[in-house]
Amino acid sequence: MIVAQTLTDQDADDPSQVGPLLDQVDNPMVQVTADGAYDGAPTDQTIAAHGDAIGVVIPPRSTAVPSGEPGVPTQRDRHLAMIAQRPPGLAGHDRLRPTIPSGNDNGAAARR
Repeated sequence: MIVAQTLTDQDADDPSQVGPLLDQVDNPMVQVTADGAYDGAPTDQTIAAHGDAIGVVIPPRSTAVPSGEPGVPTQRDRHLAMIAQRPPGLAGHDRLRPTIPSGNDNGAAARR
């Protein structure tokens, strides 16, 4: 379900729109899902500023590397580690399968 949107010109980069998009959401957020154009620390930091517990589902770019930050790995670093552990031939070739609300009241999710 799309809960925020914006229309920009060709000079606006996707990560610069994360804050304004999240500001459109009135309800508590559990997860933010976006395409790989949003991959990177600026997006992660903006999402974290809206809530530490928000899950981030953004496929990393093919050139993505771990942040190198000391301490507990970031969500993005954990995702990169999971991708690196996949058997050869799977990384980058499987599709992201987003979950969408099913419309029932028991919190179940449906796959599209």
